Amino acid sequence: MCNERGGVIDDLYAYRFGANEYLLIINASRIEADYSWLQTRLAAFDRRDGVALRNISDSMAAVAVQGPRVVDFIDN
Repeated sequence: MCNERGGVIDDLYAYRFGANEYLLIINASRIEADYSWLQTRLAAFDRRDGVALRNISDSMAAVAVQGPRVVDFIDN
């Protein structure tokens, strides 16, 4: 997730479910800050009609397993 100048706000996963439907999975430790930033950007967006931004973090979960030995972990 980048700011207007291309600087990094935070890392995220973005999934596209349809022509106009997306799911963003943002860093759990920054949910409130990142969601607030997205709300601010949406408020400034000229074509915001028809755009729904919802924080559904309380009903979702993600697990990220990473590191050089992740294959060993998954294979077991």
